[in-house]
Amino acid sequence: MADIKKPEDVVTVNVHVAKDLLGSGSRYLDVRTSEDYNNGHVDNAVNVPYMFMTQEGRVKNPDFLAQVSSVFKKEEQLIVGCNIGGRAMKACVDLLNDGYQQVTRMGGGYTAWTESLKETSRSRSGSEKGKNYLNIVPAPKILGAKTISTKTPVFEKKHSRCNRRILDVQ
Repeated sequence: MADIKKPEDVVTVNVHVAKDLLGSGSRYLDVRTSEDYNNGHVDNAVNVPYMFMTQEGRVKNPDFLAQVSSVFKKEEQLIVGCNIGGRAMKACVDLLNDGYQQVTRMGGGYTAWTESLKETSRSRSGSEKGKNYLNIVPAPKILGAKTISTKTPVFEKKHSRCNRRILDVQ
């Protein structure tokens, strides 16, 4: 029997690495509520809410895995995001335990995504304009996946408090 996956088994990448992964064929699963999704989302994202708002508060979507499996194959490379990262972590653990093999969490969620768009706008208007990052360091493998193709140098490190694996750009 396979080991039960836990949050420390989830690979987390920052927005820049997530963008590179999306550019090389990964697909984005947005696990925020439909209302949040409709207020703005990553291009070509698929929305399957992990939780619903009820009168009692947030309740886990009982059909989450079935809904995801109706859209994605278990072999596909998925980037999972929510608003800041909590629901995405829980969704990633559930997906890994359901047999999805290449699941990556985007750290910071859609909030970090929108912040990176603001940074990109500022850097294009400043001295960073036209700067092109090259493959300086080969990217690490994600959960047995093919090597990540990225334009930005990527480094794997452990989070200082929870010991989770994080892919980072320097």
